[in-house]
Amino acid sequence: MTLVNNHFWSDIYLLNNGASSNGTSKNNATIWDNKSWWDTAEELGKYGKRLPRYREFADLAFGTTEANSRGNDPVTTGLGTTNSGSSNADNKFTSKWGVIQSSGVLRIWGDEFGGGNAGASWTANTGGRGSTFQQENTVLLGGGWTDSGNSGSRSSNWANSPATLGASIGGRGVCDHLKLV
Repeated sequence: MTLVNNHFWSDIYLLNNGASSNGTSKNNATIWDNKSWWDTAEELGKYGKRLPRYREFADLAFGTTEANSRGNDPVTTGLGTTNSGSSNADNKFTSKWGVIQSSGVLRIWGDEFGGGNAGASWTANTGGRGSTFQQENTVLLGGGWTDSGNSGSRSSNWANSPATLGASIGGRGVCDHLKLV
């Protein structure tokens, strides 16, 4: 993890499929993608981490190449581990704080809800663990590999249900920084 702005810690790498043996942040590991907000938040919670808030994401991704995207599915975490066919190398999307593939590579789930919502009715969108009533959408941050000019450190998309799945959606863990007084 890296300390961002002396305020909170962020995983350097995107969440990977082998967190139980690799931890949540590991170089050259298969990316955890195509999972819902529910699954991603729960997976990070197992390790004492959470999804980043919008403001935290803007900080952790600061210094990345703005308004640009990688060009194809990264498949693995790290710099150029599967860069074949990319129009841009992953190192272009490393933040000032050393957060690799911070934007323009994979949209990541954020912690906040907002934006529009469906009609006033119950929806079974929690993976069989209850239903929600007129729930707002959750945020996707950073922009994906095909989002081009929409990607960047302040990029946000508030149009997706927490049940949404997609190969261009992943996660990144953050946690608070303990400051002793």
